[in-house]
Amino acid sequence: MLTYRELKAIQEGNRRNQDVMNLLREVKRLRELAVLTYSILGTMPLSSLGENMHRLNPLFEALKMENAVQGYMRASEHRDRLNFPHRTQGRDGDMAYYLKRYKQDPATKP
Repeated sequence: MLTYRELKAIQEGNRRNQDVMNLLREVKRLRELAVLTYSILGTMPLSSLGENMHRLNPLFEALKMENAVQGYMRASEHRDRLNFPHRTQGRDGDMAYYLKRYKQDPATKP
């Protein structure tokens, strides 16, 4: 399977070839569609499907193998790490910090 960069390199040698340009646009569109599909289906609660859930497993596995979806998953993990709670500990409105501190300090327990 050719990556987008490899297709782009092919296009560089064939600048005037409209078929290559159309192929690049189609590949980009399909990869964006795969990312959109995974981003929607990956966050939906599908447990209510019951025994029909196993029908979606091949779709999820195929989407996870797509390079664009893997990039989306890496970016999502990176965003989650940036929002790690240690950056907001002690700020007003962050009750988790205060509750954790209260549970650790035996002198403040009733």
